Amino acid sequence: MINNDHALRIDDTINNVMLFGVMIRSIMITLFGVMIRLIMITLFGVMIRSIMITLFGVMIQSIMITLFGVMI
Repeated sequence: MINNDHALRIDDTINNVMLFGVMIRSIMITLFGVMIRLIMITLFGVMIRSIMITLFGVMIQSIMITLFGVMI
């Protein structure tokens, strides 16, 4: 009986550790996923914004040059 109780107690502790590990792993995965998603969104947003600004700047510059050239 004593040996069985001891074995059961060890099993319980192992199960608790496993559950804790799984919980921590899932929490870490979710946190990393959210962090990576936020970083990707911010990076893509900055990249797209800079590309749009440069493209619009070039387009506006060329349009202004052509308009002024026609006027002159």
